[in-house]
Amino acid sequence: MIAALAANTPEISSAVTALLVGQHDIGVGIIIGSSIFNLAALLGLSALIAGGLPVRRQGIIFDGAASLMVILVLVLLVFRFISAPVSLMLLMLLLVPYIIVSSLKPYSG
Repeated sequence: MIAALAANTPEISSAVTALLVGQHDIGVGIIIGSSIFNLAALLGLSALIAGGLPVRRQGIIFDGAASLMVILVLVLLVFRFISAPVSLMLLMLLLVPYIIVSSLKPYSG
């Protein structure tokens, strides 16, 4: 998690700077563009190289549901249905429990 934050610091700081100077479109573009690249290049390439991995259905549903909720919050923010502080609070309410649950060891019983 810390490595991911450090690796994304340039994108995050660029987006925050753009938002602070009133360039909302550029800030949103940076976040969306870096996310698309990370998904396509990093995860996609890793998946192609690794091949098949055993993943339980519950894990896929859990990750997919969290991802859809994050996307919903970001869409609401982009179309200005909610403010940036509200979206930040909603994302924290979503991601803190997600991180806690994701860090738990699987039940082997």
